[in-house]
Order: sequence, then C-alpha cells, then structure tokens
Amino acid sequence: MKDYDGWKLASPPGADEERMRAECTEPRDDDDPCGFDGWVTAQVTDELTTWTCPKCNHDHEDNTKDRFDDY
Repeated sequence: MKDYDGWKLASPPGADEERMRAECTEPRDDDDPCGFDGWVTAQVTDELTTWTCPKCNHDHEDNTKDRFDDY
C-alpha cells in the first residue's frame, strides 16, 4: 500500500492533505516546550485540521474555520 493510500484510509472521510506552517509548544518530558516551527502535512476537513508534530510526535487538532479564518 502506498503512503497516500494508507493516509487516506486512516483519515476522516472527505479529508484533504495540505502543507501548512505550524508550531508546537507542547511540554516535553523535561517540561520545556517542544519549540517546533515549520511546515507540516495536515489532514483538513470542513471542521477539523489535524497534524502530528515531526519533532515531538504530539497530535494536534484544530478547528479548521478558526485556523484559516484570516485567509
């Protein structure tokens, strides 16, 4: 199975794959924030935008309208 096919099967129905800028400030084991700031691949539906931090592997879930309201 290709990576995209696996992603699509694991994604919410109707999700699109988008590249976007994101930052992660989740606390790590030492309580310092992760500090990731860069490009990620996100799964976007009308309601949710989900992505995983490539630095600390934390799963993020944002409201799509709130995240992209300025665009």
